[in-house]
Amino acid sequence: MASDAPTFRSLVAAFTEFLTVATHTILYERSIYPKTSFLMAKRYNHPVRQSRHPRVCEWINDAIAAVETELHKGSVANVAIVIFSKDNKPMERFIFDASRFPHVPAADLDTPLERSDANGESVPVLPIVDMEEQF
Repeated sequence: MASDAPTFRSLVAAFTEFLTVATHTILYERSIYPKTSFLMAKRYNHPVRQSRHPRVCEWINDAIAAVETELHKGSVANVAIVIFSKDNKPMERFIFDASRFPHVPAADLDTPLERSDANGESVPVLPIVDMEEQF
């Protein structure tokens, strides 16, 4: 197994970082908050927007931390970001599928991930760098 093989903990960390970037991007692109309240940042070799309002950032970080906790437990199939209208009706849903994440016991969160091919042989898992490129 390659030394740069991800662990389940690093996989979840990469995914939740992606969710954080995606949440900021959705809030910016859908003009949920004034566009002037966002900073330009760079992630995944692309320019992205990030809210600079402390309460918005705190809300996003708290929500993503809750998702991360549940991912470690293996209890998440989908993560949804729903945009509601002013009269509290859902207008848009952004769904992130986590149903194919492996189920890993808490004691093995830092064990390098492995997968098997059709013949049952061990095959390398993508390094985190390659996963981030896919994001």
